[in-house]
Order: sequence, then structure tokens, then C-alpha cells
Amino acid sequence: MILNTVKEHWLGLRYRDQRAIILMALIIVPLLVFYLAIAPLNQSVIQATSLQVQRQTLHDWMYSVGLEAKAKLQTPKEIARQPITNEQQLSALVLRVAGQAGIIVQKYERDNDGGIRVWFDDVQFDGLMRFVAVLSDNDVVPQSFTVDAGKTLGAVQARGVWSVQSL
Repeated sequence: MILNTVKEHWLGLRYRDQRAIILMALIIVPLLVFYLAIAPLNQSVIQATSLQVQRQTLHDWMYSVGLEAKAKLQTPKEIARQPITNEQQLSALVLRVAGQAGIIVQKYERDNDGGIRVWFDDVQFDGLMRFVAVLSDNDVVPQSFTVDAGKTLGAVQARGVWSVQSL
């Protein structure tokens, strides 16, 4: 019924009007297909590719840090294991290990319980983990330790109280 009405109306149009409508349809239909189907699909492909690149970059970084950590475990320790008897030795050890790990101590102070409070701002996470591992090998353990995201990729902000492990 509706189709018949449309057909009658179409046949009632002049030849020139029919050609103009056909031409507009030939222009509008591909544009609609492009903007409603192809463009959104293309955008989702771009987003998926970007996500894949980010994940691959993260994977590569994690793999390289893992290899570095494995190599560090297989090499002799950088600092000879010596018993720590006072806070001055503890401070010196913490600062020396931080320097060897390539991180800068933002601030440090003695703690009331015989430990040392240490602040790090925007240090690389892998350097911080090397710092923790070497201190742990020297029986210096964190009493409290907080790690937050830093301002750049791979960087962290850390705060901690370190003391000699009592046996």
C-alpha cells in the first residue's frame, strides 16, 4: 500500500526531478555508510592498536627489568655484609646503597625507634627495588613503607622507616 503510493508519486515527478533525487541518493548513501559504519570501526581499530602498543611497551619494560633483576641476583653483592651497630652506620649504608641504585634521597632523618626515615620523590621503580634488595641483604628492613605513583611513567614516590632486623 505505502509502496504503491510512493511508486505513483515517483512516476508523477518530472524526469529532471527523478535524476536529481537519484544523484542525491548516490551522494548521501555512501556518506551515511562511511560516517555510520566505517568511521566508528576505524576509530575502534586505532584505539585497539594504541592499547596493544602500550601493553607491548609495558611488557618489554617488565621483561628487561626482570632480566636485570635476575642478573643482579646472580652477581656478587655490591656491599660486603657487615653488622650495623649504630644509627650512623645505618644512615651511611642507606645513603650509599641509594647512590649505587641510582636514586636520590630527597630527605632523611633519624627515627625515635633507632631507625631512619627516608623520603624519595620521582625515583624509578626498578632502582627503588634494587635499593630494597641490597638493604634486605644487609639485614636492614622496612618497618613501614609506602609507595605511590610518581609524576612520570615508571617513577614512584616512596616513604619508609628502615631499621636493622633484630634476630
